[in-house]
Amino acid sequence: MTNKYKDYYTLAELWNKSKANTLLYAKYREEIESEYKWNRIISELDARFEEYLMNEYEVKTWDEDPCYGIFVGTVFNMTPSGKYYLPFACSNVTIKEALKDEIFWSAMEDVLEEKELFHQSGEGDPCDVFFCKCLDRLDDEEEDVSEEE
Repeated sequence: MTNKYKDYYTLAELWNKSKANTLLYAKYREEIESEYKWNRIISELDARFEEYLMNEYEVKTWDEDPCYGIFVGTVFNMTPSGKYYLPFACSNVTIKEALKDEIFWSAMEDVLEEKELFHQSGEGDPCDVFFCKCLDRLDDEEEDVSEEE
């Protein structure tokens, strides 16, 4: 294990022991819930679904489930570090920045999951971030409603 990775795991252990990650997670989650216009995002996604029903919008598939999404920003303006990097090529980011980004994405994924959404990077530009929804989730909801009636 290289020193950089050893330092990463040491710092991650210290953060876990100090509960700094829990506080940072709570801070990021609050920011995500308050700063994003969730009603507008969900309305836009629902409008995409209506376009799909009217055959006006081509839907991509994700794991063979038809999905649709909207562009919400880039990693440069969304993540705490404001940087794009890969685990094996990360000379432009510090260990602390990488941990903060990891905690940010954990909070983002939890908020999105509660709203039955997920995020995905762009096909042409991996720095682009899209919030997406799958049609099977809508179909499951409609079945649940009709069963209750």
